[in-house]
Amino acid sequence: MDNILFDSAEYQYLWEDVKKYVTTRFDLFKLEFLHKFAKVIGLILFGIATVFISALIITFGGVAAIFAMAEVMPTWAATLIMMGGWLLILVVVILFRKQLFYEPMLLAISTILFADEPKRNEEELERDRMVLEVKEHEQRTNVERQAARIEHSWTLMVRRVEKVKNLLASLNPIRLLNKKK
Repeated sequence: MDNILFDSAEYQYLWEDVKKYVTTRFDLFKLEFLHKFAKVIGLILFGIATVFISALIITFGGVAAIFAMAEVMPTWAATLIMMGGWLLILVVVILFRKQLFYEPMLLAISTILFADEPKRNEEELERDRMVLEVKEHEQRTNVERQAARIEHSWTLMVRRVEKVKNLLASLNPIRLLNKKK
């Protein structure tokens, strides 16, 4: 009979391999996390820098526009017109904040975090669409069958009710009384 049990040296060797494997996997996880985290932080810093530079451009452009409008109207009126324009832009940005900021940022961050996920090709998508179409067709067919069964049962019930009505009509009490006399 072969020795099925390992001796302690083999266990020790196996345990060392498991520890090395777990340590290596953990280190790989940390490196991947650090890489993705750096990309996300870079994206956020890029967004902050873009907003800051855009704010400077908008500020100086607004001041220039106020000076240009001040040539044909009072300065206070030009300033109010610029404030109204910026208020209108702010309202539009607030109304469309999800489409302008949230969804693009979510897409960018999820692309960074889940870039290693295997992408589905068109054949797999088409196969899934076909499977869904078959399931929908089966469900429609089942519903149609159930509707036909219900309609058939309803027809049978209506016929039975008609028979009962005819039977009751034939058992008219006045006619029965006249027969007894």
